[in-house]
Amino acid sequence: MLPARRTRDRRLRLAATFLLCIAGCQRPTQPVIALTTDFGASDFYVGALQGAILSVNPAARLVTISHQVPKYDISQAAYTLWQASEAFPPRTVFLTVVDPGVGTPRRPVAVRLNNGHLHVAPDNGVLSEVIAAFGLAEARLISNEALMRGGAAAGSRTFHGREIFGPVAGHLAAGVALAEVGPTIDDLRLTQPAYGHWEGDVLVGRIRTVDGYGNAITNILADTLTATGWPRRGDYRLLLAGRELRMPLAGTYADVALGEALMVFGSSGYLEMALNQGDFAAANGVKPGDRLEISPLR
Repeated sequence: MLPARRTRDRRLRLAATFLLCIAGCQRPTQPVIALTTDFGASDFYVGALQGAILSVNPAARLVTISHQVPKYDISQAAYTLWQASEAFPPRTVFLTVVDPGVGTPRRPVAVRLNNGHLHVAPDNGVLSEVIAAFGLAEARLISNEALMRGGAAAGSRTFHGREIFGPVAGHLAAGVALAEVGPTIDDLRLTQPAYGHWEGDVLVGRIRTVDGYGNAITNILADTLTATGWPRRGDYRLLLAGRELRMPLAGTYADVALGEALMVFGSSGYLEMALNQGDFAAANGVKPGDRLEISPLR
């Protein structure tokens, strides 16, 4: 009797494991649509964009990267998209609408990158950083009016997010082939980001962005700072926003006391200035675009 009972219990456990796997282990088949815009949260624009997507693809899974990109700031949108997109799975469709040239001859495009991601966006440079990071496999002009909201002529010339980009992203996420959106193009408008550089014995950069914590993120990569043997830990002299500052290069924010300033290589891979649990940018009058000079204290 005992062996039979053990056999029965083992079969029950195997059956339970199989049912759990059927219920919870299958990967979702519907790709994510990840949204980045400068629409903000006070108007109807985000809701209308999402509605246009869901009208063609009710099963779409919409994920917000950010709707708080500074207005018309293509460079910040490109940076935000690049920093977030690496964490998403292949076949994600990224919809980016920061489009100060809406209604002008600038082109709507859809591209596939070498990492399997699809991107739908205006051809204004906003895809520059993801293409530089992951490589371009294919780019197409969006011209198929059947994939647009009511056809191109019927839609608003000032809201291509709702009329063109959203519906196209929805169709791509539903399985429409990239080739269906329009002809291939090989002249995307791409820009090269500026990085920190040397001027004599001084490392010169710019403040690229200020994040929600008040950390001032630069355009200086770790390899640039350490290329001449400068220490990854130690004290540095900075000229920033018209002020001379002295602070340590540390490993993380809590390496200094509460409210003290430090430099750290953050999750973006760039050098940033921060206050431990404080707002560095506000405390020092720092804003994007400010020039920065760095040298080690001797």
